[in-house]
Amino acid sequence: MREPTFPCGPFLGGFANYSHSIVEWTPDGSRLIFGFQHQLWVVDQTGRELRRLVDANPGPRRKFGFRDGFHADISPDGQQVVYTSCAHRSDDPIPALDGSIYEEGTPAWRERSHLNYELAVVDIDGREPRRLTHDTRFDHFPAWSPDGTRIAFISASADRRSIDNDELQIYLTTPSGGGVQVDDLSVGYVSSGPLAWSPDGERLAYRNGYLVFTVKTGSYLTVTTDMSTTTSLSPSPGDVPTTQPDTSMVPVSMVTEIGHSDIAPSWSPDGEWILTVSDASAGSAFIRVRADGQASEPIVTLSSIGVGVPVSEAAWSPDGSKIAFVAGGIWVVDADGRNARFLLSVSGGLTPAGRGHVAWSPDSKQIAAYYSGAGLLYAISLENFEQRLLVTNDAMEGVQAGQAVRSK
Repeated sequence: MREPTFPCGPFLGGFANYSHSIVEWTPDGSRLIFGFQHQLWVVDQTGRELRRLVDANPGPRRKFGFRDGFHADISPDGQQVVYTSCAHRSDDPIPALDGSIYEEGTPAWRERSHLNYELAVVDIDGREPRRLTHDTRFDHFPAWSPDGTRIAFISASADRRSIDNDELQIYLTTPSGGGVQVDDLSVGYVSSGPLAWSPDGERLAYRNGYLVFTVKTGSYLTVTTDMSTTTSLSPSPGDVPTTQPDTSMVPVSMVTEIGHSDIAPSWSPDGEWILTVSDASAGSAFIRVRADGQASEPIVTLSSIGVGVPVSEAAWSPDGSKIAFVAGGIWVVDADGRNARFLLSVSGGLTPAGRGHVAWSPDSKQIAAYYSGAGLLYAISLENFEQRLLVTNDAMEGVQAGQAVRSK
Protein backbone atom coordinates (compact mmCIF):
# COMPACT_ATOMS: atom_id res chain seq x y z
CA MET A 1 0.00 0.00 0.00
CA ARG A 2 1.32 3.43 -0.93
CA GLU A 3 2.37 5.57 2.03
CA PRO A 4 0.43 8.79 2.55
CA THR A 5 2.12 12.15 2.18
CA PHE A 6 1.56 13.71 5.57
CA PRO A 7 2.89 17.08 6.67
CA CYS A 8 6.71 16.97 6.78
CA GLY A 9 6.55 14.44 3.98
CA PRO A 10 7.68 15.13 0.41
CA PHE A 11 6.59 18.43 -1.11
CA LEU A 12 9.07 18.84 -3.94
CA GLY A 13 7.78 16.45 -6.56
CA GLY A 14 10.66 14.67 -8.25
CA PHE A 15 13.29 17.28 -7.39
CA ALA A 16 16.20 16.36 -5.13
CA ASN A 17 18.64 19.26 -5.36
CA TYR A 18 18.52 20.37 -1.76
CA SER A 19 20.58 20.31 1.40
CA HIS A 20 20.46 17.15 3.51
CA SER A 21 22.52 18.35 6.44
CA ILE A 22 24.87 21.04 7.66
CA VAL A 23 28.16 21.59 9.43
CA GLU A 24 29.27 25.02 10.72
CA TRP A 25 31.90 26.41 13.07
CA THR A 26 30.85 28.79 15.81
CA PRO A 27 32.21 32.29 15.15
CA ASP A 28 34.86 31.92 17.85
CA GLY A 29 36.07 28.63 16.36
CA SER A 30 35.62 26.70 19.60
CA ARG A 31 32.77 24.40 18.56
CA LEU A 32 31.04 22.85 15.59
CA ILE A 33 27.33 22.52 14.89
CA PHE A 34 26.17 19.67 12.66
CA GLY A 35 23.03 17.76 11.76
CA PHE A 36 22.61 14.00 11.93
CA GLN A 37 19.36 12.20 11.11
CA HIS A 38 17.34 15.39 11.65
CA GLN A 39 18.98 16.09 14.99
CA LEU A 40 21.22 19.05 15.77
CA TRP A 41 24.48 18.36 17.62
CA VAL A 42 27.30 20.48 19.03
CA VAL A 43 30.86 19.33 19.69
CA ASP A 44 34.01 21.14 20.79
CA GLN A 45 37.03 21.07 18.51
CA THR A 46 38.71 18.38 20.59
CA GLY A 47 35.80 15.99 20.12
CA ARG A 48 35.51 15.42 23.87
CA GLU A 49 32.34 17.41 24.55
CA LEU A 50 29.47 16.16 22.42
CA ARG A 51 25.85 17.17 23.03
CA ARG A 52 22.58 16.82 21.17
CA LEU A 53 20.83 20.17 20.97
CA VAL A 54 17.44 19.18 19.60
CA ASP A 55 15.59 16.49 17.66
CA ALA A 56 13.83 18.23 14.79
CA ASN A 57 11.71 15.20 13.86
CA PRO A 58 11.13 13.19 17.04
CA GLY A 59 9.34 9.98 17.89
CA PRO A 60 7.25 7.79 15.57
CA ARG A 61 6.92 10.66 13.08
CA ARG A 62 10.46 10.03 11.81
CA LYS A 63 9.35 7.46 9.24
CA PHE A 64 7.17 9.99 7.45
CA GLY A 65 9.16 13.18 7.81
CA PHE A 66 11.85 15.32 6.17
CA ARG A 67 12.02 13.79 2.74
CA ASP A 68 12.80 17.24 1.32
CA GLY A 69 16.06 17.67 3.19
CA PHE A 70 17.12 19.22 6.46
CA HIS A 71 18.93 22.47 7.09
CA ALA A 72 20.05 24.79 9.88
CA ASP A 73 22.20 27.89 10.36
CA ILE A 74 24.04 29.37 13.32
CA SER A 75 23.53 33.00 14.34
CA PRO A 76 26.41 35.44 13.77
CA ASP A 77 27.01 35.69 17.52
CA GLY A 78 27.17 31.90 17.82
CA GLN A 79 24.49 31.72 20.49
CA GLN A 80 21.51 30.33 18.55
CA VAL A 81 20.71 27.95 15.70
CA VAL A 82 17.70 28.28 13.41
CA TYR A 83 16.53 25.03 11.84
CA THR A 84 13.76 23.24 9.97
CA SER A 85 11.45 21.53 12.43
CA CYS A 86 8.78 18.86 12.29
CA ALA A 87 8.04 18.97 16.02
CA HIS A 88 5.44 21.73 16.20
CA ARG A 89 1.73 21.34 15.76
CA SER A 90 -0.64 23.32 13.56
CA ASP A 91 -3.95 24.36 15.06
CA ASP A 92 -5.99 22.46 12.51
CA PRO A 93 -5.42 19.02 10.99
CA ILE A 94 -3.91 18.92 7.50
CA PRO A 95 -5.13 16.05 5.31
CA ALA A 96 -2.70 13.72 3.60
CA LEU A 97 -2.06 14.15 -0.12
CA ASP A 98 -2.60 10.58 -1.23
CA GLY A 99 -5.19 9.36 1.20
CA SER A 100 -4.36 7.83 4.55
CA ILE A 101 -3.67 4.23 5.51
CA TYR A 102 -4.79 5.32 8.98
CA GLU A 103 -8.45 5.76 9.73
CA GLU A 104 -9.28 9.43 10.11
CA GLY A 105 -9.73 10.38 13.73
CA THR A 106 -7.50 7.67 15.20
CA PRO A 107 -4.54 8.71 17.42
CA ALA A 108 -2.06 7.87 14.63
CA TRP A 109 -3.92 10.06 12.15
CA ARG A 110 -4.28 12.94 14.60
CA GLU A 111 -0.58 12.83 15.51
CA ARG A 112 0.70 13.19 11.98
CA SER A 113 -2.03 15.39 10.56
CA HIS A 114 -1.13 18.37 12.78
CA LEU A 115 2.57 18.49 11.89
CA ASN A 116 4.25 20.53 9.19
CA TYR A 117 7.55 22.04 8.05
CA GLU A 118 8.18 24.97 10.39
CA LEU A 119 11.17 27.04 11.52
CA ALA A 120 12.44 27.06 15.09
CA VAL A 121 15.39 28.51 17.01
CA VAL A 122 17.35 26.77 19.77
CA ASP A 123 20.07 28.22 21.99
CA ILE A 124 23.46 26.60 21.55
CA ASP A 125 23.40 25.82 25.26
CA GLY A 126 20.34 23.65 24.69
CA ARG A 127 17.43 25.60 26.14
CA GLU A 128 13.88 24.96 24.99
CA PRO A 129 13.46 25.70 21.26
CA ARG A 130 11.35 28.63 20.10
CA ARG A 131 9.01 28.28 17.17
CA LEU A 132 9.29 31.03 14.52
CA THR A 133 6.58 30.17 11.97
CA HIS A 134 2.97 29.18 12.63
CA ASP A 135 1.35 28.03 9.40
CA THR A 136 0.69 25.13 7.05
CA ARG A 137 3.25 26.26 4.48
CA PHE A 138 6.51 24.69 3.34
CA ASP A 139 8.92 26.71 5.54
CA HIS A 140 12.44 25.48 4.96
CA PHE A 141 16.18 26.19 4.50
CA PRO A 142 16.69 29.09 6.94
CA ALA A 143 19.74 31.36 6.68
CA TRP A 144 20.76 34.03 9.20
CA SER A 145 21.73 37.48 7.92
CA PRO A 146 25.31 38.62 8.66
CA ASP A 147 24.10 41.26 11.14
CA GLY A 148 21.81 38.79 12.93
CA THR A 149 18.64 40.85 12.49
CA ARG A 150 16.92 38.77 9.79
CA ILE A 151 16.39 35.16 8.79
CA ALA A 152 15.80 34.26 5.16
CA PHE A 153 13.93 31.09 4.32
CA ILE A 154 12.16 29.35 1.48
CA SER A 155 8.42 28.85 1.50
CA ALA A 156 5.48 28.07 -0.76
CA SER A 157 1.77 27.49 -0.56
CA ALA A 158 0.93 24.24 1.21
CA ASP A 159 -2.50 23.23 -0.04
CA ARG A 160 -1.42 19.58 0.22
CA ARG A 161 -0.12 19.03 -3.28
CA SER A 162 3.36 18.66 -4.67
CA ILE A 163 5.14 21.96 -5.21
CA ASP A 164 6.52 22.83 -8.62
CA ASN A 165 10.07 24.15 -8.63
CA ASP A 166 8.99 27.64 -9.72
CA GLU A 167 6.64 28.05 -6.74
CA LEU A 168 9.33 28.21 -4.06
CA GLN A 169 10.07 31.75 -2.96
CA ILE A 170 12.33 33.57 -0.50
CA TYR A 171 10.99 35.30 2.59
CA LEU A 172 12.59 37.23 5.43
CA THR A 173 11.50 37.26 9.06
CA THR A 174 13.08 38.29 12.36
CA PRO A 175 14.75 36.01 14.92
CA SER A 176 11.86 36.77 17.26
CA GLY A 177 9.40 35.35 14.73
CA GLY A 178 7.51 38.64 14.45
CA GLY A 179 5.37 39.65 11.52
CA VAL A 180 7.05 40.24 8.18
CA GLN A 181 7.17 43.93 7.26
CA VAL A 182 6.81 45.26 3.73
CA ASP A 183 10.46 46.25 3.49
CA ASP A 184 11.63 42.97 5.02
CA LEU A 185 10.26 40.73 2.27
CA SER A 186 12.30 39.60 -0.71
CA VAL A 187 10.90 37.00 -3.06
CA GLY A 188 12.33 35.21 -6.07
CA TYR A 189 11.59 31.80 -7.49
CA VAL A 190 14.17 29.28 -6.32
CA SER A 191 14.88 25.62 -6.87
CA SER A 192 15.61 24.98 -3.21
CA GLY A 193 18.14 25.79 -0.50
CA PRO A 194 20.51 26.61 0.84
CA LEU A 195 20.45 30.39 0.42
CA ALA A 196 23.62 32.49 0.61
CA TRP A 197 23.77 36.01 2.09
CA SER A 198 26.27 38.49 0.72
CA PRO A 199 28.78 39.56 3.41
CA ASP A 200 27.19 43.02 3.61
CA GLY A 201 23.67 41.56 3.92
CA GLU A 202 22.36 43.52 0.95
CA ARG A 203 21.73 40.55 -1.36
CA LEU A 204 20.77 36.89 -1.28
CA ALA A 205 22.11 34.41 -3.82
CA TYR A 206 20.01 31.41 -4.80
CA ARG A 207 19.59 28.87 -7.56
CA ASN A 208 16.79 28.61 -10.09
CA GLY A 209 17.41 25.24 -11.70
CA TYR A 210 21.10 25.45 -12.62
CA LEU A 211 21.17 29.24 -12.85
CA VAL A 212 22.36 31.43 -9.98
CA PHE A 213 20.65 34.74 -9.23
CA THR A 214 20.93 37.39 -6.55
CA VAL A 215 18.10 39.54 -5.23
CA LYS A 216 18.22 42.72 -3.15
CA THR A 217 17.05 41.96 0.36
CA GLY A 218 15.41 45.34 0.86
CA SER A 219 12.95 44.72 -1.98
CA TYR A 220 9.65 42.91 -1.91
CA LEU A 221 9.12 41.30 -5.25
CA THR A 222 8.39 38.13 -7.12
CA VAL A 223 10.06 37.13 -10.38
CA THR A 224 8.76 35.06 -13.27
CA THR A 225 10.75 32.01 -14.30
CA ASP A 226 12.02 33.73 -17.45
CA MET A 227 13.11 36.76 -15.37
CA SER A 228 11.32 39.11 -17.77
CA THR A 229 8.87 40.74 -15.36
CA THR A 230 8.61 41.45 -11.66
CA THR A 231 5.66 42.20 -9.43
CA SER A 232 5.75 43.68 -5.96
CA LEU A 233 4.10 41.82 -3.09
CA SER A 234 2.47 42.81 0.15
CA PRO A 235 2.75 40.68 3.30
CA SER A 236 -0.30 39.69 5.30
CA PRO A 237 -0.71 40.60 8.97
CA GLY A 238 0.50 38.15 11.55
CA ASP A 239 3.47 35.85 11.80
CA VAL A 240 3.62 34.42 8.28
CA PRO A 241 3.69 36.20 4.91
CA THR A 242 1.44 35.27 2.03
CA THR A 243 2.15 35.95 -1.62
CA GLN A 244 -0.46 38.40 -2.90
CA PRO A 245 0.76 40.07 -6.10
CA ASP A 246 -0.48 43.59 -6.82
CA THR A 247 -0.14 45.69 -9.95
CA SER A 248 2.90 47.71 -8.85
CA MET A 249 6.10 47.07 -10.77
CA VAL A 250 9.68 47.12 -9.57
CA PRO A 251 12.75 47.21 -11.85
CA VAL A 252 14.04 43.86 -13.01
CA SER A 253 17.47 45.19 -11.99
CA MET A 254 16.54 44.19 -8.44
CA VAL A 255 17.42 40.67 -9.62
CA THR A 256 20.80 39.83 -11.15
CA GLU A 257 21.56 36.73 -13.17
CA ILE A 258 24.99 35.39 -12.25
CA GLY A 259 25.12 32.40 -14.57
CA HIS A 260 25.11 28.62 -14.67
CA SER A 261 26.34 26.57 -11.73
CA ASP A 262 26.16 22.98 -10.55
CA ILE A 263 26.58 23.94 -6.88
CA ALA A 264 24.92 26.27 -4.40
CA PRO A 265 26.41 29.79 -4.59
CA SER A 266 29.31 30.78 -2.32
CA TRP A 267 30.34 34.43 -1.86
CA SER A 268 33.92 35.62 -1.68
CA PRO A 269 34.70 37.21 1.71
CA ASP A 270 34.86 40.69 0.15
CA GLY A 271 31.45 40.23 -1.48
CA GLU A 272 32.79 40.97 -4.96
CA TRP A 273 32.54 37.48 -6.43
CA ILE A 274 30.32 34.37 -6.41
CA LEU A 275 31.89 30.95 -6.85
CA THR A 276 30.31 28.64 -9.42
CA VAL A 277 31.08 25.27 -10.98
CA SER A 278 30.05 25.30 -14.61
CA ASP A 279 29.91 22.65 -17.32
CA ALA A 280 31.24 24.95 -20.03
CA SER A 281 32.38 23.67 -23.41
CA ALA A 282 35.99 23.58 -22.23
CA GLY A 283 35.01 21.21 -19.41
CA SER A 284 33.74 21.56 -15.89
CA ALA A 285 35.58 24.30 -14.05
CA PHE A 286 35.58 26.56 -11.02
CA ILE A 287 34.61 30.04 -12.16
CA ARG A 288 34.23 33.23 -10.17
CA VAL A 289 31.55 35.63 -11.36
CA ARG A 290 31.21 39.25 -10.27
CA ALA A 291 28.22 39.79 -8.01
CA ASP A 292 26.80 42.24 -10.55
CA GLY A 293 26.96 39.50 -13.20
CA GLN A 294 29.04 41.68 -15.52
CA ALA A 295 32.27 39.67 -15.58
CA SER A 296 33.57 36.18 -14.93
CA GLU A 297 37.01 34.65 -14.57
CA PRO A 298 38.01 30.98 -14.75
CA ILE A 299 39.85 29.67 -11.71
CA VAL A 300 40.77 26.12 -12.76
CA THR A 301 39.37 23.25 -14.81
CA LEU A 302 38.60 20.29 -12.60
CA SER A 303 40.24 17.75 -14.90
CA SER A 304 43.55 19.62 -14.69
CA ILE A 305 43.75 19.05 -10.92
CA GLY A 306 42.68 15.41 -11.05
CA VAL A 307 39.01 15.76 -10.14
CA GLY A 308 37.06 13.14 -12.05
CA VAL A 309 33.64 13.30 -10.36
CA PRO A 310 31.09 16.10 -9.93
CA VAL A 311 31.55 18.76 -7.29
CA SER A 312 28.62 18.76 -4.87
CA GLU A 313 29.64 21.58 -2.51
CA ALA A 314 32.30 24.30 -2.32
CA ALA A 315 33.18 27.19 -0.01
CA TRP A 316 35.64 30.06 0.02
CA SER A 317 37.91 30.34 3.05
CA PRO A 318 37.23 33.36 5.31
CA ASP A 319 40.55 34.94 4.29
CA GLY A 320 39.74 34.40 0.61
CA SER A 321 42.93 32.47 -0.13
CA LYS A 322 41.52 28.96 -0.69
CA ILE A 323 38.50 26.97 -1.77
CA ALA A 324 37.40 23.75 -0.05
CA PHE A 325 35.13 21.45 -2.01
CA VAL A 326 33.54 18.01 -2.08
CA ALA A 327 34.07 15.77 -5.10
CA GLY A 328 33.92 12.15 -3.99
CA GLY A 329 36.14 13.24 -1.10
CA ILE A 330 37.37 16.47 0.42
CA TRP A 331 39.67 18.75 -1.59
CA VAL A 332 41.31 22.14 -1.16
CA VAL A 333 42.75 24.44 -3.84
CA ASP A 334 44.19 27.94 -3.80
CA ALA A 335 41.75 30.63 -4.92
CA ASP A 336 43.91 31.16 -8.01
CA GLY A 337 43.59 27.47 -8.98
CA ARG A 338 47.02 26.35 -7.80
CA ASN A 339 48.14 23.74 -5.27
CA ALA A 340 45.12 21.44 -5.38
CA ARG A 341 45.25 18.75 -2.72
CA PHE A 342 43.05 15.75 -1.95
CA LEU A 343 42.52 15.72 1.81
CA LEU A 344 40.12 12.97 2.79
CA SER A 345 38.25 9.99 1.41
CA VAL A 346 35.54 8.08 3.22
CA SER A 347 34.14 4.79 2.01
CA GLY A 348 30.84 5.43 0.29
CA GLY A 349 31.90 7.96 -2.32
CA LEU A 350 28.85 9.72 -3.68
CA THR A 351 26.32 7.40 -2.01
CA PRO A 352 24.01 8.92 0.61
CA ALA A 353 26.20 7.41 3.34
CA GLY A 354 29.16 9.25 1.89
CA ARG A 355 27.47 12.61 1.30
CA GLY A 356 30.06 15.22 2.22
CA HIS A 357 29.90 18.74 3.63
CA VAL A 358 32.70 21.23 4.32
CA ALA A 359 33.06 24.28 6.57
CA TRP A 360 35.98 26.61 7.22
CA SER A 361 37.15 27.56 10.69
CA PRO A 362 37.00 31.35 11.23
CA ASP A 363 40.80 31.63 11.08
CA SER A 364 40.97 29.69 7.77
CA LYS A 365 43.39 27.18 9.35
CA GLN A 366 41.06 24.17 9.52
CA ILE A 367 38.38 22.51 7.41
CA ALA A 368 35.53 20.58 8.99
CA ALA A 369 34.67 17.62 6.78
CA TYR A 370 31.38 15.96 7.59
CA TYR A 371 29.89 12.82 6.05
CA SER A 372 26.31 13.16 7.25
CA GLY A 373 25.01 9.76 6.17
CA ALA A 374 27.79 7.93 7.98
CA GLY A 375 27.87 10.26 10.98
CA LEU A 376 31.60 11.02 10.67
CA LEU A 377 33.00 14.47 11.45
CA TYR A 378 36.66 15.36 10.88
CA ALA A 379 38.75 18.45 11.46
CA ILE A 380 41.63 18.83 9.00
CA SER A 381 44.53 21.17 9.71
CA LEU A 382 45.89 23.08 6.73
CA GLU A 383 49.15 23.72 8.53
CA ASN A 384 50.24 20.07 8.72
CA PHE A 385 47.23 18.30 7.04
CA GLU A 386 46.56 16.31 10.21
CA GLN A 387 43.13 14.65 10.24
CA ARG A 388 41.29 14.38 13.56
CA LEU A 389 38.14 12.30 13.83
CA LEU A 390 35.90 14.29 16.17
CA VAL A 391 32.59 12.44 16.05
CA THR A 392 31.38 8.98 15.07
CA ASN A 393 27.93 7.47 14.82
CA ASP A 394 28.77 5.26 17.82
CA ALA A 395 29.57 8.31 19.93
CA MET A 396 26.21 9.89 19.11
CA GLU A 397 24.39 6.65 19.90
CA GLY A 398 26.23 6.58 23.22
CA VAL A 399 25.08 10.11 24.08
CA GLN A 400 21.49 9.21 23.24
CA ALA A 401 21.78 6.16 25.46
CA GLY A 402 22.99 8.35 28.34
CA GLN A 403 26.63 7.23 28.18
CA ALA A 404 29.57 9.59 28.65
CA VAL A 405 31.56 10.54 25.59
CA ARG A 406 34.93 8.82 25.62
CA SER A 407 37.83 11.25 25.63
CA LYS A 408 40.12 10.97 22.66
